[in-house]
Amino acid sequence: MNNPKGNRWCSKIESKEDAVGLIKGYSNGFLFLAAVQIVAGFLSGIYVSFDGVVLIILALLLRKFKSRIVSIMLLLLSIFTIVATGINLFGEGKGGIGIILAGFMLWASIGAIHVTFQYNKIK
Repeated sequence: MNNPKGNRWCSKIESKEDAVGLIKGYSNGFLFLAAVQIVAGFLSGIYVSFDGVVLIILALLLRKFKSRIVSIMLLLLSIFTIVATGINLFGEGKGGIGIILAGFMLWASIGAIHVTFQYNKIK
């Protein structure tokens, strides 16, 4: 990735190696977000964070298979997380502070979709 002026996350994907590096980066980001969700869930009294566990599984699958389907599943999970967090934030439920994390998750899932489709397009 020879892009001295550009950002790694916004640079043009010219080879499979570029795409693999970005996929690993997005996967690491999802693993970090999952860890934050699990810790936050534990601190708030929820001993098993279902979405955190699902996020870990999907992040590891993304890293291993570089799959477009997995990246789309991450997008669906992030949309679900934003909707659920918004309901908690604006409704009468408790919680909802994680809307910023849900926004990062949505951004990362859109990026992962872009990269996995480019990865599978490159010969």
